[in-house]
Amino acid sequence: MAEDLTGIGKAISALSQPIQGFLSTILGPAAKEAGELFADNVKFIRWKNSLRILEKAQKEIEIRGIQPKKVPLKTLLPILEGASLESDDENLQAKWSNLLTSAVSGGSSHPSYPKILSELEHFEARILDYLYLFELKLVSRKAELNKVEQQYPGRNNLALRKQKTEEVINSFDIPRDCFQLSKIGEKLSIKKGILRDSIENLLRLRLCEHPERVSEIEVLTAASLNRPNRNRLPTSAENDEEYELDVEEDYIVNRVIDLNLVRLTSLGMSFMAACQPLP
Repeated sequence: MAEDLTGIGKAISALSQPIQGFLSTILGPAAKEAGELFADNVKFIRWKNSLRILEKAQKEIEIRGIQPKKVPLKTLLPILEGASLESDDENLQAKWSNLLTSAVSGGSSHPSYPKILSELEHFEARILDYLYLFELKLVSRKAELNKVEQQYPGRNNLALRKQKTEEVINSFDIPRDCFQLSKIGEKLSIKKGILRDSIENLLRLRLCEHPERVSEIEVLTAASLNRPNRNRLPTSAENDEEYELDVEEDYIVNRVIDLNLVRLTSLGMSFMAACQPLP
């Protein structure tokens, strides 16, 4: 099995039986074809990196008593291929391992995730970790605030509801400027030029976005003066107050993109969730 899978000789013949069985389970009937692909395209040093990721994923699955699921080749092979190139950055290595573990455990792992991860650099991964932390805090805080609204409804509970709301807000360490680019660069010690390039790549990958503020503005579209009684002429004693001002109004939607802020998109949240350790 090991020779069929790798095709790279004695260097892989020491592959442990548990790993061989693990690969057989998640690859299924495609094991032989996958082995031929690796034999043609992956050198030993890269396979060694992939093997390390496989071993980590296997341990995580075993510890939690999860039955490994078969993973489609279009998801599994890009993960192993990408992991094989990641030898220096521990943070990115962990993300590859977690992505594989998520796929093997039956979690959400879109086929696009390996390609996205392969296009991330060290600083971009750190920015994503930072943003994901505060996005999760915001989600948790919103859930707690909703509980307060439900537990203390009505005008009679207004004072208590306000007190509990303040307590919830103060219990979460979420600075007002946590999503500002300048704050991100300061917290992560990233130089402006590197920060700019990193954010541009995250925007390109649709993992991040500059938030948009949407507001409605009331505008006057037409106006006219009308006399209440059109059947008679006004006398000299009548003044302007007897005229009615008819106006027509409309609303326009004003959209403003704040280039000084950056938030995770829904894709960014899902991607980062797939790159987290199993709970």
